[in-house]
Amino acid sequence: MDIRHFEYAKGAARYTGGTPSIAPPAGALAGFDIIAAHGVDAIYAHNQALLSRLFDDLPDGAVQSATSEGARGSGVLIKVRDYDAAAADLSEAGVIHDTRQGAIRLSVHLYNDENDIDVLLAALAAHLVG
Repeated sequence: MDIRHFEYAKGAARYTGGTPSIAPPAGALAGFDIIAAHGVDAIYAHNQALLSRLFDDLPDGAVQSATSEGARGSGVLIKVRDYDAAAADLSEAGVIHDTRQGAIRLSVHLYNDENDIDVLLAALAAHLVG
């Protein structure tokens, strides 16, 4: 097989591999347009400001991941006493999250704002370690 000399099969066999989906490139293009409209540096600054706000309002020892600017990305690991109980309260509050290393894992991005941080903090208040 040589990708530089591709030939379709005869008859219906030419569709054996299926028709390529247009959804992935369409979604990627929409995402690119959003990032280009706001700018990578502005998005990074926005995300870091939200994380700083979150870290300022969490008790000492509640964050398991890096907290200093330059060492952190846009994600955070937050220690909780009981993951299942914390996860239930987060889900009820509409906070999308995951778990890593026994902690609540979540990320902030351009679509998040200060209100989302308030909702997160309220949902986690009874579960925080620290």
